[in-house]
Amino acid sequence: MRNLRWLLTGLLWATLTAVGCRGGKGKVVLRVLTPPQFDFVASLAKEFESANPRLSIVVEKVEGAYSSELLSRLESASPPDIFIIWTDDVELSARLGKLRTLKPWLGRRGEPNPSDYYRCLVDAFTREGRLLALPFAVCPQMLMYNKALFDRAGIAYPKTGWTWDEVRAAARKLTRRDAKGKITQVGLDSNLDPLAWIYLGGGSLLDDQLHPTDFIADSPGGLRGLECFRGFICEDVDFGDTWSARKTDATFMRGSLAMVHTAGWMLKTVQQGATMFDWDVVGVPRFTGAEPRLWSYGWGVAMRADTAHPALAWKFLSYLAGVNGQRKLAAAGTDVPAMTAVAKEWSRYHAGRPRNKAALLEAANAAVFPSQWIHWYAAMNTVQSSINGSNLFDWRQIAAGRVGARDLSRRFSRGLTSARLVYFPASAERIWKESLREGADGLEDRAFDVLVSMFTFAYPNADIRRRADVFLRRFPQSRYASEVSDMVETLRIRDREVTEKYVNHWSIVGPFDFSPAKEIDRQRYAPELRPVDLKASYRGSAGKQVRWSRVPADVGVQVNLRKVLDYDLKVAYAVTYLRSGGTQDGFVTLSSDDGVEVWLNGRKVLSKDVYRAFNYSPDIARVSFRKGWNELLVKISQDGGDWALRAGTVTATPLQDSYVPAGSGPAGGTR
Repeated sequence: MRNLRWLLTGLLWATLTAVGCRGGKGKVVLRVLTPPQFDFVASLAKEFESANPRLSIVVEKVEGAYSSELLSRLESASPPDIFIIWTDDVELSARLGKLRTLKPWLGRRGEPNPSDYYRCLVDAFTREGRLLALPFAVCPQMLMYNKALFDRAGIAYPKTGWTWDEVRAAARKLTRRDAKGKITQVGLDSNLDPLAWIYLGGGSLLDDQLHPTDFIADSPGGLRGLECFRGFICEDVDFGDTWSARKTDATFMRGSLAMVHTAGWMLKTVQQGATMFDWDVVGVPRFTGAEPRLWSYGWGVAMRADTAHPALAWKFLSYLAGVNGQRKLAAAGTDVPAMTAVAKEWSRYHAGRPRNKAALLEAANAAVFPSQWIHWYAAMNTVQSSINGSNLFDWRQIAAGRVGARDLSRRFSRGLTSARLVYFPASAERIWKESLREGADGLEDRAFDVLVSMFTFAYPNADIRRRADVFLRRFPQSRYASEVSDMVETLRIRDREVTEKYVNHWSIVGPFDFSPAKEIDRQRYAPELRPVDLKASYRGSAGKQVRWSRVPADVGVQVNLRKVLDYDLKVAYAVTYLRSGGTQDGFVTLSSDDGVEVWLNGRKVLSKDVYRAFNYSPDIARVSFRKGWNELLVKISQDGGDWALRAGTVTATPLQDSYVPAGSGPAGGTR
């Protein structure tokens, strides 16, 4: 019987190796793709090859943007058979049909079983009841701290159960400045997205993870988390105009950062770089009365849907995500092994820092992963944009006492209104009706938010015009009255079958220095101080001479300044020329990331000193166009992250845009 079993096994192996990609000497080749932090995968492949000599495993590490590179490789002529995949990439990969269900192999004797892994990670890799990847690693949240700085200040180390109020109090004591007020030691920083703070405060992005009907990120819990984030950045530490340029990991490894709220991706960097002082981790602090919900990331091991040899691919996949691979991961000490039995014995395989591995296991148990809702990622990006676009971190206004928890709530809710119109129109309609009630506070803002969002997403003109009339009757003294009137005028132009026409031809010059600590209109440079000369050069940042260069609009009719001028804390100028067949009134619309000022024919028509995402509701300026060529000059500031602009015109007769005015000089003016 025993000999028969081995004979059958040999026949099965011969059958399997008769198909698929052949390597040297008749070997079957499996291609494996992995991000660089899992460099032990290559050694696991060698071990597996030794036990399976007819198999050749080619492991390739991808540096840089792994997610986009993975999708590109799956479409290539030599796609991977097995690949490590991030939780955030599962939805898109599944919708593209790139992932093979692992159900046929699950539950067999001796094979990995979903019950062996953290349940939250199993759910993250499951779609419509099908497990599409075996869980591999949890990248948990943590509070990392420098013991030496705590010892020097005579402050007790952070401990499990600390609240954010206690952490912020310690951070204030640990922040140091020199005689000129420059920060020399930071008490607390965080390199996690603001979205993570919505969950930390007890909130959530959606009211239901599978079948949502509304965004609830602006619930009391979500706003509590965002207000804490804003508070320690802008008040406790007061980064000021250094926020965009800060480097959290480098600051910690230099020994100048006492605490950092981070996740597992920072562990390897710190393990290798922080060699001059002792450090450890503790569980993420909590908010009083809120259950810990830690927005997290994770990794799994998946199989390509159309691999030619699925049985062989499963054999190595289950080895990689099984006990052997999990022990290798534990020995690396950078992520929590997804297999709970191995995670509990983590210290057995890795004796180095962090020593408080129990805190990371607790964080893994409280992990929250992406929703299985089909629109999750698009919705998440929309909400993230509303966070960035709501000026949560406008230090100028905070310093003047103009941004508090109440204003934070209003600005964030305004951003979410646009997202609601796209994904949950019934919810937006409910907000509109509630905003028209008498006696409630803050309703004027909410009603205006709905109007602006409907205008932005081109709802039927008659519907917007009707609501605008209702708004002006309900709020006759509204501070938004002029903007609503401009909106109605634009709709009248639209009714004449004229739509917004975007500008495609720009000339760009920059960069020039920019400080978020000063208003944009106080930071003036030559292009706005004298008539534009496209042949001129100017003194830019660091004293370098800069010249105008032609840049056509990109995807979405926007100019991606990040591609042209890859800088933070800068400002640039863009100019275009618009030809009108006659004198006519109209509007200029402007979407920008970040702040913006606009001049038409030398007259300033718009100024917005803001920090926001590009797809925030566009600004609108009522203008008059001359017959012939009109000069449109735009100044765009850049705090950090993306940097872009898009301009449009709304007129009865469409305008022609050009890099230079043809046949005659521009109708510019004196600034």
